[in-house]
Amino acid sequence: MRRHDDRSATCGNAECRPRLSSLWVELQEHTGASLTLGVCYRSQSAAYSEIREMFTAIGHASKGRCLIVGDFNYPTINWDVLEGNNKDEEEFLDVLQDNFLLQHVDGPTGDGNILDLVMSNEIAMVDDLRILEHFSSSDHNMIDFELVVTTGGLDTVIYKYDFKQGNYKAIKNVLSEVNWSEIFFEKNTLECYKILSDKLSETIASYVPVKKSNIKKNLFMAK
Repeated sequence: MRRHDDRSATCGNAECRPRLSSLWVELQEHTGASLTLGVCYRSQSAAYSEIREMFTAIGHASKGRCLIVGDFNYPTINWDVLEGNNKDEEEFLDVLQDNFLLQHVDGPTGDGNILDLVMSNEIAMVDDLRILEHFSSSDHNMIDFELVVTTGGLDTVIYKYDFKQGNYKAIKNVLSEVNWSEIFFEKNTLECYKILSDKLSETIASYVPVKKSNIKKNLFMAK
């Protein structure tokens, strides 16, 4: 078992409050395979440099099999469509998608929001997840789930556009405002195609939500 502890804090006269902390443990299975477990806490006052270090650690852990849990404090992410309400949340979602991480918590865990997350890069690794009552005097709910150590293979999470939910009125408005004659003037066919393709891709990314598509393999589970 290997362990790495990383934390930072803001200290005042009476107390020292952590702004961002993470604990990473690597478990070695009897088969020789490894599993990285990460526990993270991110305060909303955490410095950007500290958050980037956490993102780097998440990326490193995701190179192998991993499970990451913790209080990340991104309260307004819409997990149904993977959409953030600000730049910080969008950047966090980009990290998860770039590293093929699936977020399993689908109900509020604090202040009516999904603050506490359970993420893995294998679909079958998390089973029977339940959101329980508050823990002691905490205003956060407890999360209970079974960790499936052996799943028999890495499942793939694919993110693709949900065209049924697209805002086609907005897309039409954006495209109608483009002066295509001016843009295409004196351009050859390939140049025009690239301009059109880039504009369509940009517009689709802005007005068509993304959804998760899970590809499952035959699994052997050992809990």
